[in-house]
Amino acid sequence: LPAVLGAFWKLHLPVVFAGRMLGMLASIGVVYLTYKLGKRLFNTEIGLIASCLLVGSGSFLFFGSQVLTDVPSLFFALLGIILLLEGWDFLSGISIGLASLTRFPQAPIVVLLGIYLLGNLLWDREELKILLNRGLKLLAGFAVITIPYFALNKIFLGSYSSPILTAAVGIQTSLPHSVTPGFYWVQLLKENYLFVFALPAVLYFVKKRLWGTLTLLLMPVVAYFTYFFYIPNKEARYLLIFLPYLYLLAAHGISTLFHNKKQARTMAILASLVIGLYFVHDSAVADLGM
Repeated sequence: LPAVLGAFWKLHLPVVFAGRMLGMLASIGVVYLTYKLGKRLFNTEIGLIASCLLVGSGSFLFFGSQVLTDVPSLFFALLGIILLLEGWDFLSGISIGLASLTRFPQAPIVVLLGIYLLGNLLWDREELKILLNRGLKLLAGFAVITIPYFALNKIFLGSYSSPILTAAVGIQTSLPHSVTPGFYWVQLLKENYLFVFALPAVLYFVKKRLWGTLTLLLMPVVAYFTYFFYIPNKEARYLLIFLPYLYLLAAHGISTLFHNKKQARTMAILASLVIGLYFVHDSAVADLGM
């Protein structure tokens, strides 16, 4: 993001305005990709519900228009997952690489996708040769983006990983915005209490042994929530990194509970939008301190 904004500055264009516009475009892209991922994994209805839940997130709307890396990095992460599901493994690696360089905590997504590919061998019995080829393409795309970055770090900073280590130390030593152990649980309820519908979805996937879906949606939620729970610096915007995955689970839970009642499904979609818009106001006002 600094490199992109630097280009605008070099062209004598308004940097803050450009940063906010890029954030807004990335936010629109994340909403669309959340819908697209839901449609790819499940169906159009679940994709629509998940995107409505995301739009109903106050933190997503507030921080999405700020000059921050959270939403742009999330855009590239979701794009990388969708590209892998569509068979574009090399491009998926490039997209995950861009997500990682935009925000370092996105790097584990490439490991997640590797686990997903390995799971295809164990659960779906795909051929080992095909999966190895896919994995190598994924890593090659990731390396094309990240290796030049580490090389430039060594040339100009004298260390391959200096910015990463500096960022890690900053997160661990900076003053926390909240020291309350239940901060993120409370914040999730403020975002949209319909996330509780993720639980029946998880139980459904376990019952049906849909391990691949659990890998793509549940693992990032658990991993990121645990990581941000234990680091001292706690901020509402840190939740953004896994909100699309959580809302996709919740959307599946909502849809499944009403799947035999067509009218109830429609009401669930409308309720998700209406209740979500209520929380937009509640959360945005709290974030702005009004």
